Amino acid sequence: ASIATALFSVAFLIAESDHTTDTIRDFRRGYSAVHGYYPKDATHKSLVSLGVMLLVSGWCVNFWLVRGVLGSTQPRLLAQWLCCECVVLAALKLLLEGSLRFWRRGFEGVVPSIVVNTMILLSSLAAPCPLLRFPGMLGPSLFVVMIAYGLVANPLMLIKGVSLLDEKGLVGLPVSMLWTVLVVATLVALLGLALMFGFMKPKYRSTFYKHHTIRQYVEELWEERTWSSRYGPGKDCSRADIVESVATWTWPLGNKVGLWMNENWAEWEEKPPTFFIDGWIANVARLTKGDDGRTGSGDAETDSRIMLARGASEGQFALEG
Repeated sequence: ASIATALFSVAFLIAESDHTTDTIRDFRRGYSAVHGYYPKDATHKSLVSLGVMLLVSGWCVNFWLVRGVLGSTQPRLLAQWLCCECVVLAALKLLLEGSLRFWRRGFEGVVPSIVVNTMILLSSLAAPCPLLRFPGMLGPSLFVVMIAYGLVANPLMLIKGVSLLDEKGLVGLPVSMLWTVLVVATLVALLGLALMFGFMKPKYRSTFYKHHTIRQYVEELWEERTWSSRYGPGKDCSRADIVESVATWTWPLGNKVGLWMNENWAEWEEKPPTFFIDGWIANVARLTKGDDGRTGSGDAETDSRIMLARGASEGQFALEG
């Protein structure tokens, strides 16, 4: 009973946090390509929440069942398996994203990135929280990979785990019962996935599986978003928020950030927009005059040539290579 209560609590908390985050007005406005998949219809919204709970519940049961069985019979193999899972998942993230650095400004350093990515990787193995599909977290393409991986890996782990058990099974549960639990939990998770996809807003289904990196997403926000929860309406306000809140390695290619600031700085001094305050100016000056000569494109030479071509190599925001 205590185990069932714990699993229900975890599933409920994940479903509730996902629903709360997805329906926050500022998130829906600022990150509309990802947030907003819960429908307005109350019945459909409840079915999506139920789907998340069922998906997480079934997944958690299988995760702890198969690893508990394998760990009780072959603990060394379990440790090796878990290490391999984390290493392979990190390698896939590196391959798909191009970097293991975290995307939020202030957390892109080596140590913070290791801590945050470890938490993301471990939580994605334990429970498929829909929030992890956000680009730069686990990402949509890896989210669906983790779902598929669980469907294949859990039976294989259970086969290996029960190979050293007799008919009495584990802690009073016969082997046949272990398999029954695995099958039922898998069906529950698949039912939850079907409810989610069946009743969410159709245009958001691809956000659960279509490849989309954080750099691609930041590029889209740079070009398309016209609102910021911090500074208000307007494309410049949105861009100012992006510059201040995301790590420089995710900035748009082609030195768009530097060119945008050089083109508009004189006008901002004459008529200061809402974001043109001392704190933002100080943050921008620090970010755009870094020792590594980066502006987000990753190529200091290219950035320098672009800035020189625009007559800005001596400006406040030219980045010396």
